Amino acid sequence: MNKKTRLLMGFLVLVVIAAYGLAVNLPTFISKSPALDTGKALAQPMELLAFDLVDHRGKPFQYENLKKKWSLVFFGYSSCPDVCPTTVYKLAEIYKLLGQDTALSQPPQVVFISIDPERDTPEKLKKYLASFNPEFIGVTGSLNEIKKITSKLSVYFQKVGDNDGENYLYEMNHTAGIFLTNPDGKLVASFKPTANPEELSLDIKRVLL
Repeated sequence: MNKKTRLLMGFLVLVVIAAYGLAVNLPTFISKSPALDTGKALAQPMELLAFDLVDHRGKPFQYENLKKKWSLVFFGYSSCPDVCPTTVYKLAEIYKLLGQDTALSQPPQVVFISIDPERDTPEKLKKYLASFNPEFIGVTGSLNEIKKITSKLSVYFQKVGDNDGENYLYEMNHTAGIFLTNPDGKLVASFKPTANPEELSLDIKRVLL
């Protein structure tokens, strides 16, 4: 057997070993991205950009606050007439359902990030979220810092209408979606808020477990 033949056979052996290893580990790769009925799980977790905001208690809220725990994140604004209150209500139901699930140690924290910081002060967010669940975290801050998160998640928002003196007569067009981040602070899944709380809870649980 000449040197060229030995090299070829060695290469073929490596190919067979690699193929076997892939076949053995394939179920593991698939299990990390479960099929969801109400959204989509990412094949690989996506890291977010660092940001510096403030929560509804006036305390700093930064990227580190999304770490060491699971988080459900929604972007909206307290003056929203329809999508936001409907979605936050669903998040309250999801939080309750997951909190009652004995398979989970605790439900994910719920973070409501305002895309209307001009009107959404920490005090206003605190009052707004208290009517849904006082444990929810309201987040606001400068527009530039908010855009560090929304741009990474492809969340669109735009002011519609102009301020009328001090009455702030405008609305915000924005992307409606629920995002799930893992204890590393990385995005792992997104969900459609049009689904009902029971369906969303089941899919979120699939990712958590």
